[in-house]
This record gives sequence, structure tokens and C-alpha cells, in this order.
Amino acid sequence: MKQRATITLLLVYLLFLAGCAGCGSGGGSGATGTGASEQMAQENPGPQTGLPTATVRVVTDSQTLDLNVDVAATQETQRIGLMYVYHMPQDKGMLFVFDDEQTRSFWMQNTYIQLDMLFISGAGTVVDINERAQPLSTTSYASRAPAKYVLEVNGGWCAANGVAIGDTVLISGY
Repeated sequence: MKQRATITLLLVYLLFLAGCAGCGSGGGSGATGTGASEQMAQENPGPQTGLPTATVRVVTDSQTLDLNVDVAATQETQRIGLMYVYHMPQDKGMLFVFDDEQTRSFWMQNTYIQLDMLFISGAGTVVDINERAQPLSTTSYASRAPAKYVLEVNGGWCAANGVAIGDTVLISGY
């Protein structure tokens, strides 16, 4: 009976070790499987890099503001947007460029910073603003008017700079 308990304990231990075979720093390698670090990279690939850039000038009643933005003009770059970004300088943002002008809807899944969303017509007029969208939310933030562009900036940026519906946006370098 004691020998049977010892064998059972040994089998449980071996099963435990087999279950941990991909855990920790020594897990997975090569193209034969997905190790823990590879899986984590797929789940959180980090911010997008290598995107085209442009300068966006926002003209309000009292001032002109320039931003250096990354441009998301493809479905894939638009799908990722500012996901996995943990900090963005105040003079930066992301400009989403679409082929047509229609009501736009965004969410904040995997987005770690609070954002203001400026919905902009093809003529360059701010047609709607959604301020301080909550990070990591799947709530849909939709424009109240058709937009060809969406500019995402840090949350609170619009209020701090007096940006309002009806202001003008000029895009250069793209």
C-alpha cells in the first residue's frame, strides 16, 4: 500500500512538472510552439512604431496649436490605434484618416491613457469632441456628425487649450 502511495505521489509530481514546462523564463522556443513570453507579446505587442507622421494645426478662437501625430490610415493601424501606449507627450497624438466621411465610433480596449477624440470633417472642421474617454473601456464613443478624420490627444487637452466644436484643423505632411 505504501508503494502505491509513493507511485501516485510521483505521478502527481511529474504531472505538475509537465504542466509547468512553459512557465517562467525558460519556457518555449523556436517555431514549434508559443512560449510564455511569445504569448505575452501577442497579447500586449506594445505601441505601434514606424507609422507615417504629420503635423496637425488646430486653430481656435484664441490660439493656434501644433501637434506632431502618428497617422493611422490603414484598417490594421486604425484597429490598433493607441493601444498599449502608457504615456504620450502633450504635443503628440494620433490622426486616423478614413477614405470617406461618416459617423465614426471608437472604444478604448487595451488603451491605457485617457484620451480626447476630435471628430473632424473632410473640410477640416471639428464636428464633435468626446472628452476624457476612459481607459480600458469597451464603451463605444461615437461622433454626432460625419467625420473623415479623428484626432486622438491626451485626455483634458481640449479643455486645457479651449478647443471646441467648429474650430479648424489643418493637416500637413501627409
